[in-house]
Amino acid sequence: MFWGRVTYSLVYDSNSDVLVAGTDNAGGIWRSTDGGDNWSYVQRLGSELKVKSMVFDSNSNVIIAGTGVNAQLYKSDDAGASWTLKKDLSLEPNAEDYVLSLTFDSSRNRIIAGTGLGEAEIWVSTDAGETWVKKKQLGLESPAQSRVLSLVYDVANDVIVAGTWPDGQIWASGDGGENWTLKKDLSNESPGQPLIEAMGYNSDNGWLFAGTGYNAQLWVSKDGGDTWTLDQSLGASLYAIYSLAYDPYHNRMVAGIGNNFGSPGAQIWTRGNT
Repeated sequence: MFWGRVTYSLVYDSNSDVLVAGTDNAGGIWRSTDGGDNWSYVQRLGSELKVKSMVFDSNSNVIIAGTGVNAQLYKSDDAGASWTLKKDLSLEPNAEDYVLSLTFDSSRNRIIAGTGLGEAEIWVSTDAGETWVKKKQLGLESPAQSRVLSLVYDVANDVIVAGTWPDGQIWASGDGGENWTLKKDLSNESPGQPLIEAMGYNSDNGWLFAGTGYNAQLWVSKDGGDTWTLDQSLGASLYAIYSLAYDPYHNRMVAGIGNNFGSPGAQIWTRGNT
């Protein structure tokens, strides 16, 4: 049983058949070594209350965890058994509160982190999480963004895509996070979408997916993030797509949706490749 209210983040280390989960409410890190049948408590990450994001660097075999409420980045070299603090973004000039999203650029061996609730910064590590450099501050854009809620790496098109709040913007980088271009502003749609909670990548056909925080809208890009079209709405106005993952064994995208105000109604949706 997990401590804390929510399992915010989950990664699978395919090299060791280990699952690592990050929780809310000071629940810290939990770990399974048998594919999820049994779990053991590892540790709390410093004084942090939430483990908001995690990513597995398959080239270096390390796991990076992003936390709140001090926006810290932790690294594990042993499949989640122990953790070391590598960066505290709350100590930076534009102090952030959370590391909300993480992704891994396998082509360049880079880890990309997105922050909030302040300046919506994007940080990049080129050495498996040892050091970090800020590459973009979306809080300086017009309109200003305050959270990078979601990140995903598109292997086929070699592009990193980020989803934001409060204008539901989609940004893309084709050079490992060095430079970023605005590709879509969903706040201009009808109804306007203020936040992109989830990003997903279909490794079979190279399509990108974005899930919104209202109306549970699923948007799709078939050209590496350059253009986006509404695919379908999976829920009523109060519903959000909180997670997207590709299931390669059944060739389908899987979406987890729920009610924004915590009422019952969690659902799992699937979408085929056509």
